[in-house]
Amino acid sequence: MKNYKYVNPALILIAALILFNSCDDTNPADIQFPTENVSFNNHVQPLLNLKCNYSGCHDDGSRAGGISLTTWTNVTNDPTLVFPFEPESSRLIWSIQNRPGASLMPPLGYQPLIKREIDGIYKWIEEGAKNN
Repeated sequence: MKNYKYVNPALILIAALILFNSCDDTNPADIQFPTENVSFNNHVQPLLNLKCNYSGCHDDGSRAGGISLTTWTNVTNDPTLVFPFEPESSRLIWSIQNRPGASLMPPLGYQPLIKREIDGIYKWIEEGAKNN
């Protein structure tokens, strides 16, 4: 049986890259949310497409939890999910902020939303959840 006296530097490098990338607060799709006038078409929908609307989740075919997030109509159709002007009353906010009693979205094992993405969706709802 061999006794290894050193750790392979390549393994250390790989572990470091994984660690630092998992802590990264960048947006992989480079969706920049403004501090006001958040657009559903330019900001919210691309984010939902990236992190929510794929097979088995909130696409039109799967409708996990009975929810499709593929269009503005689908997102705003249920006033309990998105309550215009009242993000604190919107289940979407409760889920993405992981509030007690709400199901965490995206669930563990999927790429979570970062703070500026959550803040952007919050602002969009606060501004009336417009179809813009």
